[in-house]
Amino acid sequence: MRILHFINDLHAAGSQVEMLRLLGEERRWGWESAVVTLADGRLSSEVAALGAPVFSLGMRTGAPLASHLLYLLRAPAIVSLTWRWRPRLVQGWMYHANLAASLAATCRAGITPVLWRIGQRSITSQSSAGPLRR
Repeated sequence: MRILHFINDLHAAGSQVEMLRLLGEERRWGWESAVVTLADGRLSSEVAALGAPVFSLGMRTGAPLASHLLYLLRAPAIVSLTWRWRPRLVQGWMYHANLAASLAATCRAGITPVLWRIGQRSITSQSSAGPLRR
């Protein structure tokens, strides 16, 4: 199976580490994986060491939203990469990457399933949590 992962960046944080673990399992199962990152990070070499190519769209982290909208111009690169990789499944990690994953899967011929992963930081105290977080 071929899986194309989309993630915001490759800094060592929760979703990134979780994706790294999943890539290790996918490799163990004999699946092919690739990662599209909106911005590079220090885990790029660890992802590549697992045999998963890393494709960066070069977005700057911490940039204002207006500059992020300019990266919509990179949509053809996302579509082209998806056509070349031909994944059976597209996995998005975090909000912006979920949107990029959906764009990629929509533009691919046939029906490519998309999984969205939306994480939330753990709540340390239930008493301080609002009613929507309980």
